[in-house]
Amino acid sequence: KDKCKLRWKKPTDDGGSGIQEYLVEKLDTTKGVWTEVARVDGDTPYCDVDKLTPGHEYLFRVKAVNRQGESEPLVITDPIIAKDPWDPPGQPGTPNITDWDKDHMDIAWDPPIKTGGAPIEKYIIEKKDKSLPFWEKAAEVPGDEHKGTVPNLLPGAEYEFRVVAVNKAGPGEPSDPSRSQVAKPRFG
Repeated sequence: KDKCKLRWKKPTDDGGSGIQEYLVEKLDTTKGVWTEVARVDGDTPYCDVDKLTPGHEYLFRVKAVNRQGESEPLVITDPIIAKDPWDPPGQPGTPNITDWDKDHMDIAWDPPIKTGGAPIEKYIIEKKDKSLPFWEKAAEVPGDEHKGTVPNLLPGAEYEFRVVAVNKAGPGEPSDPSRSQVAKPRFG
């Protein structure tokens, strides 16, 4: 989120004398000013750039430097946004209530189609009394599970459930809510 790697091809023409170094500059598009970020050896067509501001958009340019001076810059054509290489996961499938009793319900769901580029670390199961507008955390299961039990339900209350996938980038969008179910004995 705050650094990147740059790599470029060496110029085919060194201007008659060897490349001594490369001058690397960045432009934070919110500031509009080119600033030097590195000078690297002429045999090293790459560099690490750090101290980027997360969420800011940047352009980069590289100049080859020899005894005669600096070349015209090579400017990347598409800006980058300083961010982690992964995104929050997508929305899990709508949960199905698979079993229930007066004080708990079991639910299952399909994992999200998009993981955001990082493994799912966990799922957060949320519950909501059908008569109330607020969702609350009810349980948590590991990322390789696609089912869970919601304990401590009030007998006779009607509940809906939804699931949120979480990866390194944080929580994704919650699933659509399940159908509602009254907390009561399933058989009897």
